[in-house]
Amino acid sequence: MKPIRLPTRRQIALFAIVIAIIGAILACNLPDEAAQPEVNYPATLTAVGAEQAQAAESPAGIATPTDTPFPADAATATSTPSPEIEHLTQPGEPAKIRTWVSDLSSKVFAAEHRAIGDNLNINLLERPFTTGEMTYQPYLDIIKVEIGEGAEWIYVILHLEAEPPVDAEAYYAIEIDLDRDGRGDWLISGRVPASEGWTTDGVTVWRDSNDDVGGFTPMRAEAPLSGIDGYDERVFNAGIGDDPDAAWVRRAPTFPQRVQLAFKHSLIGSASTFLWGGWSEAAVNEPAWFDYNDHFTLAQAGSPAIGNDHYPLAELYSLDNTCRWTYGFEPTSDYPGLCPLPSPTPTATSSPAPEVPQVCTEPPNGCPRVRMGLTHVYYVQMIWNPDTCECEMP
Repeated sequence: MKPIRLPTRRQIALFAIVIAIIGAILACNLPDEAAQPEVNYPATLTAVGAEQAQAAESPAGIATPTDTPFPADAATATSTPSPEIEHLTQPGEPAKIRTWVSDLSSKVFAAEHRAIGDNLNINLLERPFTTGEMTYQPYLDIIKVEIGEGAEWIYVILHLEAEPPVDAEAYYAIEIDLDRDGRGDWLISGRVPASEGWTTDGVTVWRDSNDDVGGFTPMRAEAPLSGIDGYDERVFNAGIGDDPDAAWVRRAPTFPQRVQLAFKHSLIGSASTFLWGGWSEAAVNEPAWFDYNDHFTLAQAGSPAIGNDHYPLAELYSLDNTCRWTYGFEPTSDYPGLCPLPSPTPTATSSPAPEVPQVCTEPPNGCPRVRMGLTHVYYVQMIWNPDTCECEMP
């Protein structure tokens, strides 16, 4: 048996040098970690397998990415942008004002935190105040509404006591009654924009598909009434609908206290005649609750009249509406919600003029009614004041 010869020191050193050279060559051929191409893992790599692989590489007690409560597809999910709405046409300017209606202003009573002319029983609302404190909101106080036309458009111009603030969550609307039965058929509403340009942002169009707006007795209070859904079909929402150009809103140029709506006449079937009324609101805004006096009792709604047992305003606040008037025809008879018709002009008689009272007494026929606005809208009964010997506004 031959003895085992151990390598000499020189042989060991030479072997170490060879090993170092081979290692350097292999290192030069390895890819740089930062430049590694993306690896497409096979579909057979299951979530369980991935968790096991991570668990093997992670120190005990250290959370791995699989511990994060994100959805499984969070790494690959991408946000899908909403399709941009393309508008083909937009309103211009009304060529003709067809008709208009005026409304009571609450500005004169603002300091007293009250209003006159509100009548929930007949759906006539004068409530441009906050709930509870009764803070006056002049940008909701309608004083006049005009309706006009131009080309294919119907224009609505709402005149307000003050310019709406830029950040106001206020909506302005027109309610349309096509068959003159007191039930609104369309509600076209727009949130007031910050700029003067026409926009569809914040514009909605609602339709009553089952003719139940107003309950059993249109315009008359029936609250609490269940089983009705008011305006139940939204056919346009900020440009989304069958026609992206159907309805628009803007601040009236050069008239900061006016808000304009415009909608295509075809939207309402190009109806040549209808009843209409203006709206403003910044609180409730529930089309499905129309009419509001079928949803809120007087106790729930509150009242803006100080002498009322239900003063101040409660759940129905920050809104105003007008009585209704006609489009395309002159009324010869009354309709539910219609503004008062003009009183007939009295004919001259040969009766002698009444004697002038010699003392401070109330006129024989009482104080007159005063017409509010420039057209047939509201009449307010004046009250005799014996201290001043004059008829005064209530």
